[in-house]
Amino acid sequence: MQPLITGRELSKVLRIHHLPQEVFEGAVVYDLGCGESDLGGELAIRGIHASVIGYDQNRQVIAESQFDNSHTTKVHADLTRLPAEDETADIVLATYSLPLWATSPAEIVGFFSEACRAVKTGGVLSVFPTHMVAHWPNDTPETITERHETISHEVAKIGIGRWEPLTPNSFSSDTLTVRKI
Repeated sequence: MQPLITGRELSKVLRIHHLPQEVFEGAVVYDLGCGESDLGGELAIRGIHASVIGYDQNRQVIAESQFDNSHTTKVHADLTRLPAEDETADIVLATYSLPLWATSPAEIVGFFSEACRAVKTGGVLSVFPTHMVAHWPNDTPETITERHETISHEVAKIGIGRWEPLTPNSFSSDTLTVRKI
């Protein structure tokens, strides 16, 4: 099986997260909802050495996506209960994954709680896309607004660290990219 993130796709991932590839050099990276990708391998092809741990809730995807000479360690895990110590990741990414499995505000809050907990002070959290989070069939504008307010309120209550925008584009309509301060 070939990795889903190709050199061209890696460029897209870096662009949508508003991250220069240099921030990955020597970093511990958690790829939440990694699926079949080999982010570490794609970074290594570019000469960037990072320790990448890909977490995914789908045991079958993890089992089927082990690559020879991979630079990504794959771990089956509940993304609302990561098997990682506090403040152990320099970068936590979620690319196209959150909207695929989060079916309730509690799961979204659990995800953000774990992601915030895992990021080191000075580290980066980046989630794409955010516009799809909490939009389900039969939603109305009112239910979407209510759900987003509930999620925002609950995430704010987590209170794990203080955060600042990483770049002027850190709070685009589709991407959240912040540094823990």
